[in-house]
Amino acid sequence: MKILIATYSAYPRVGGRSTYIQGLKEELEHRGHQVDLVAHAPGLCEVYHSSGHRVNKQAMREQVKPIVNSYFDKYFPHVTNWVRWREMERYSIELALQQFPLQGYDLIHAQDILSARCLYRVKPPDIPLVVTYHNVKSQEWLVNQPSKHPFEMEYVVHEEAESARAADAVIFPCMWIRDTFDGLHVSVNHAHVIPYGTHLSFDQTPKVSTDKDIPLIVCPARLVPIKGHSTLLDALYMLKLQGYTFRCWIIGDGVLRNHLEALCREKGLEQFVCFLGNRNDVPNLLVQSDIVVLPTLHDTLPFAVMEAQLAGKPIVASRVGGIPEMIESEKTGWLVDPGNSVELADVLAHLLKFPSRRTKMGLSAKRWAVKRWSVTRMVSETLKVYRQVLNQDRNIPADHSIPDTELLQPLISKWKGVKISCDSNGIIVGRVSTPEGEQVTRGTIHLMDISWVTLQMVSVDEHGEFRFTELPTGKYSLMITAPGHPAKSLYVEVTGNKEERIDIQI
Repeated sequence: MKILIATYSAYPRVGGRSTYIQGLKEELEHRGHQVDLVAHAPGLCEVYHSSGHRVNKQAMREQVKPIVNSYFDKYFPHVTNWVRWREMERYSIELALQQFPLQGYDLIHAQDILSARCLYRVKPPDIPLVVTYHNVKSQEWLVNQPSKHPFEMEYVVHEEAESARAADAVIFPCMWIRDTFDGLHVSVNHAHVIPYGTHLSFDQTPKVSTDKDIPLIVCPARLVPIKGHSTLLDALYMLKLQGYTFRCWIIGDGVLRNHLEALCREKGLEQFVCFLGNRNDVPNLLVQSDIVVLPTLHDTLPFAVMEAQLAGKPIVASRVGGIPEMIESEKTGWLVDPGNSVELADVLAHLLKFPSRRTKMGLSAKRWAVKRWSVTRMVSETLKVYRQVLNQDRNIPADHSIPDTELLQPLISKWKGVKISCDSNGIIVGRVSTPEGEQVTRGTIHLMDISWVTLQMVSVDEHGEFRFTELPTGKYSLMITAPGHPAKSLYVEVTGNKEERIDIQI
């Protein structure tokens, strides 16, 4: 088969979705299938096809901006800026995808809401669309920003539901996502639950720590609010006060890096906690550990849990999402309530105190993982879905025009005449410079919402300055890309019509 894998995210990148795509692609190719890829390039300024073709997304965005604004000004003038910007981003991706060779594939396998809906509208109608959902975005918004305006929350749920209906088949990695979609009253076509898989073995490098008698706790998770690192640091602080000796490696990077490092200093944990940043040898670092911890507030089916189990380590993780499907508490790992630092500290204290319990739990976890987390099993089950979908009728969009009235019209009809009061007067300004104080005059700043969708893009000016205006109250991320510098992400919260000054060193 000739297969196109599509994702809105940058690829490659750090994270579970990228790990899933890599494993799926490699195993399919190993079995003789041709696999191409379409995704954002790292830096998010271009969309690329693995044939080598790249499209400047900002040019596409400027093309759709007046169309989107004209539509909303006519039919729904008081819609929030957040919705306008989300729509602009979606259509810019559609236009980019139309620049690529989409003909000739046996099927397309999308990996998220945006890529699914976009490809549904622009792909040739004879090519089936399979979608894997790696999360429930409406649930992620409820955890990250529960104060979001009711219309915007309905937009999130509606967008998610319509992208699922567009698919010819849907794959969920765990029952939790499947059940949550049922709870949203989403009619899903040909739904299949196929848990993730990964390679079952890796280099079992022996522990190399010079402090061989000091237990090592490892937390592999991006430094973003939803991963719950502050809960972990509170628990480690309690262990410190109780006199426990330990080391903790925090693996990953993200918008909260500076905040979490400051929190460590505030709690006097500098001698206990080490931030390792992004690493490409995470499984081997897990082998070095005595305990793995994942204090996430919201998650699906984390690869970190699989890799910890395959490394034969006890994993302490939050009782959220699909994680309870991965761990039998106190046998193949330990489940704790999300955000409960006292319970987390108690469990870690128990495992620090009883090394034999750690060993027994780690062995049980490894036996379970070898049976459960095979990438060959995952791909075999996925191929069954592919073959099934090739022999069924296709879903064909009723309208290909911009805007996507098939998606928007039900929302607009329901909310027409309802006054939406949403503060959109926030401002973010800042300057980009090097650690030496030199201004960076070539670079792009991406304003992203908490679901990591780009809302706006601006270039820094000749003084290294940037500015975003008319921002609704809420949480955002800024990602800065500049030639010759690694990308950097920062977290910012906009409240009311205040101006937030964010000076950035890269």
